[in-house]
Amino acid sequence: MSTQLQIISVLIIIFSLTPQGGFASEVFELGEIVVGPHEEEVGLQTSVLQITAADIEEKNAKTIEEALEFVPGVRITVGAKNEPEVMVRGFSQEKVLVLLDGIPIADPQYGYVDLNQIPVENISKIKVIKGSVPAIYGANTFGGVVNIVSKTAGTKPHMDLSSEVASDGATNCAINVGTKTERFNFWVSASRRRSDGFYLSNDFKGSCNEQGDRLENSDYEKNSISLKIGLTPNESHNAALSFIYIDNEKGIPPQANASRPKYWRFTEWKRKLFAITDELDLNEKFSIKMRAFYDKYDNTIDSYDDNTYTTQNASASWTSIYDEYAVGGNVHFQYEPNNAHTITGGLNFKRDLHKEQDDVGDPWETYELRTYSLSLEDEIKFLEKFSLSGGGSLDIFQQHEAYNSSMGDDEEVFNPLCKLKFSINPDREMYTSISRKTCFPTLNQLYSSTSGNPDLKEQTNTSYEIGLRQRLKKRNEIAISYFYNDVEDLIERASNDPYYNVNKAVFRGVEVATSLGLLDNFTGGVSYTYLDARDRTPETLGHSENELEYTPKHKADLNLKYKTDFGLSCLVFGSYHSKRYYYDTSENQHYIGGYTLWNTRFEKDIKSWQVNLGIENIFDRNYHEEDGYPQPGRTVKLGAKIEF
Repeated sequence: MSTQLQIISVLIIIFSLTPQGGFASEVFELGEIVVGPHEEEVGLQTSVLQITAADIEEKNAKTIEEALEFVPGVRITVGAKNEPEVMVRGFSQEKVLVLLDGIPIADPQYGYVDLNQIPVENISKIKVIKGSVPAIYGANTFGGVVNIVSKTAGTKPHMDLSSEVASDGATNCAINVGTKTERFNFWVSASRRRSDGFYLSNDFKGSCNEQGDRLENSDYEKNSISLKIGLTPNESHNAALSFIYIDNEKGIPPQANASRPKYWRFTEWKRKLFAITDELDLNEKFSIKMRAFYDKYDNTIDSYDDNTYTTQNASASWTSIYDEYAVGGNVHFQYEPNNAHTITGGLNFKRDLHKEQDDVGDPWETYELRTYSLSLEDEIKFLEKFSLSGGGSLDIFQQHEAYNSSMGDDEEVFNPLCKLKFSINPDREMYTSISRKTCFPTLNQLYSSTSGNPDLKEQTNTSYEIGLRQRLKKRNEIAISYFYNDVEDLIERASNDPYYNVNKAVFRGVEVATSLGLLDNFTGGVSYTYLDARDRTPETLGHSENELEYTPKHKADLNLKYKTDFGLSCLVFGSYHSKRYYYDTSENQHYIGGYTLWNTRFEKDIKSWQVNLGIENIFDRNYHEEDGYPQPGRTVKLGAKIEF
């Protein structure tokens, strides 16, 4: 019997020993960061959005990347390392704080998170903050926050099994098991995903490194398991111990049009995350939540001689090994003197340590950073219609160790914020905010052997926003916002140059989101984002134009869902992206044409079973998100899920 079947068998035995009941899973509340009792009252917004487990399942998303793909103001792009990058209102991912249950999960070296590695079967919701970020989130919220909140056991035992197969041969299977008693609960989630690589569109025309059909070196094998054990000694005390293990191997497709392609593979990509969370309600007015975590990464990239991916005899071939971890925690408190007044604050700490070996036999190099944030925010609700929030955070950045490199000065920055909400009537609300946020440099930007600069300082973003939400008749809603981000000391580099704090940039635009209740069984939504992202000092990078890379001016999303009386539902959803600009190694500007993608999903409930059929990229569109990296053509997926 295989190891996977053994694990599943053990979980089934454990489940069978618990008392049987209905099916239920809940949001892991200890994984949320809530700022004040009025935070969730807003409903539909453009600056704060929540994607639920139902939304994820509807769109048949199997990764966090796919779950975020149709969010207004959010764009996913895939490039050199075959890793999706989340861009929020034009800000690249290292400028966006990504959390898992309130824990920062960016890797120490680059500040990125490969969201393809996080399966969604264990996700209850994803919260996206694009506007003024509350101070309690701490440092590096320059471009926004994405908090991924996991599931936990509900009031009755729960078990589900799901499986899916795609037309390109990819398979996905997952299991969730949970149970809860008065004082104890546990939740286990495991998944296995594998693929020999995806097929390109039939319209793809061969290039020097890619002839079409199945994309070269796009295969993967991804395994994960997570365990959560919770204790509730009494009504005012809640604690949990979490563990996540991810074990992956994947190819990295060479750039299709590169004159000197890279033949790379992640032969190892492992992650272990341990976390302890504790929440105490000391009295009716004061509560405190504490987290501590240890996040360990081990990955190996092998560079090969050619596209057989078998030999490493050339001088340009190597094996690069990363051994790194992040350790830290946070303490957050909330004090409510009365129903109209809430004070929140806390301390966040993270230590990033990176060790690398450039090639087998080379010396190990060690680098270390530490980041602290002390925050306080006060929210007052008055005259029943107004809510005013003000406060800030003191963010501290320290360079602690750098192998054979000098270190820059420590940085201390105070970031203030202010937000006003006005409820004109129960169906209409306005808000406006202004805040200042910073983003500290990453280890790669500071100490890379080819482009590092240890004297880099923080990037600053002064953010302004005004928005309106209006409920309409028949369950319809509309939200609109205008945002303006004034950025100073943006960290960039020209080809073959080190990183510098050279750029001044502006990110401004408009977002519109609607929810439509067309009929009792016919619903939908439409959103649109206009983004003007410009470099105000293009000459510093040798650019003749000022458009920032891979930031489309226009993005529109549409989804329509119809559910029949006999349990069959159909969802159609699409996304339009206008053209994007990029710069070659000589800093000349080029652009990639816009594209529209359409997907559909059919779902039928049959007692405890759910059967689904999905078609992605219905019209087999040939498209690139970044130059030289073609994306999947039409893909059909068939899946089933059972709960018992």
